[in-house]
Amino acid sequence: MRLSATSKVSPTTTRDCSGSCHLDDDTVVLDRINTWTGTSEHPVQISDVETWLTQASATYHPVTVILDPWQAIGLAQRLKRRRIRVEEYTFSAPSVGRLATTVHLLLREHRLALPQDAQLLDELANVRLRETSPGVYRMDHDPDKHDDQAIALALAANHLITRPEKRQWRAY
Repeated sequence: MRLSATSKVSPTTTRDCSGSCHLDDDTVVLDRINTWTGTSEHPVQISDVETWLTQASATYHPVTVILDPWQAIGLAQRLKRRRIRVEEYTFSAPSVGRLATTVHLLLREHRLALPQDAQLLDELANVRLRETSPGVYRMDHDPDKHDDQAIALALAANHLITRPEKRQWRAY
């Protein structure tokens, strides 16, 4: 089974999110998601996010953690020292567009299995696909809403559906 855990972290914001997913045939299944909310005076502690990802890795081993290297390089280095597989996902206009269209298509094709989480479902209902220039898309939301869970879900889903599964070879 292929598993992916993601974390949308930013030391300059007050809301971080991590999630773990697996692929069941062609359906992305969201197993767990967690959101941490801080304030400018008391920001989210990255060590809390690290603990969550470490526990997810132990529970769903083997797992690949997908992180933005610009925002979470220290977290990535610590996870790698714990022998947790980490892949970097650099955010750019094209890569953000891939995340947005991935979630959009999975939702439209009913290939996304989600838990009954009111906060997550509200967030997904309020994000939209916006074309910023011809052929360039991004996930957008109203100023009073968030997209952190949608981004964490998109990172995991994109990783699972775009990476071919490695075959396990056995010698007889």
